[in-house]
Amino acid sequence: MHFLIVLFLSHVVVMFVHTAGLAIAGRMAGASISEVAIFTGPAIVKIEIYGIAYRLNLLPFGSYVKFDTDERAGRRKRLDEIHPLIRVWIAASGCLALLLFTTVCFGPVATLHHTLSGFSQIITGALSPIAIGTQLLQRLRQFVTTESLISTLALVASKEAAFNLLPLPALNGGDIILNLVSLVKPISESLRVKLTTAGMLVMLLLWLCWLIALVAFLLK
Repeated sequence: MHFLIVLFLSHVVVMFVHTAGLAIAGRMAGASISEVAIFTGPAIVKIEIYGIAYRLNLLPFGSYVKFDTDERAGRRKRLDEIHPLIRVWIAASGCLALLLFTTVCFGPVATLHHTLSGFSQIITGALSPIAIGTQLLQRLRQFVTTESLISTLALVASKEAAFNLLPLPALNGGDIILNLVSLVKPISESLRVKLTTAGMLVMLLLWLCWLIALVAFLLK
């Protein structure tokens, strides 16, 4: 139980860092922001400050910054008015904040190792939640119970950076790719919505597979 509590609290801290990175980069680029949320689903707490709604949601998965794309942007820029390369920087900023934090704790070489290994671990664990997923969770529990809280935060940050950099349109990695593609050929809003919906389905499937791995791990 101690392992799960530490892991969950680390996840919450990492989500705050990731979301703050996105929001700060968006503001620096002059983008209009309507909503900043930690987690998804219905709101537990919602406050509005200077026209931006800040939410803490119920389901402990993901987080997001909602940029205005219509006339509500007012004096600030709509997201589609910002140059695609700047939008790439905004999309990458949350993960860059996580990697910066990890680098401060682990150094650049270990950060690169933990992040790159995170890509394969996320996919292989989801494809084989009982065999590989539970084994990875066991290794994670051993790390959490033997290393410091700061090291645990850094490890979680590197893995969540890897997850958000997966090339799915619902995640930062997919958003980066779409903005780079739009430098060559504009992407219609309808196509972007379809791709994002498909990406969300894949992302939900990944979460479901890892939930199966977690349940199997706890029942061992």
